[in-house]
Amino acid sequence: MRFASAGSSHSATQQTVRDLVGQINEQLGGVAPDLAFLFVTPHHVLEPGLTQAIRDQLQPGILLGCTAESVAAGGLEYEHGPAMALWAAGLPGC
Repeated sequence: MRFASAGSSHSATQQTVRDLVGQINEQLGGVAPDLAFLFVTPHHVLEPGLTQAIRDQLQPGILLGCTAESVAAGGLEYEHGPAMALWAAGLPGC
């Protein structure tokens, strides 16, 4: 099993998605995860195509998500502003 996480406090949603997916891909060795969790603050939640962009770029087997006041990833917590966190797992045989 392989796990990865990435977070960002940038306000540009599509750029943040590209950055987070790039970090996850690097951590997982370019293998699409079986499961991914997306956490977004209200700033990003109304961005058209947000989840589709994650699906297209990361290609997770399952994508779950929710909104939050703050998000955490990579040992950091992002509070008081726009933020997004993406967690992913490669679960071979599951």
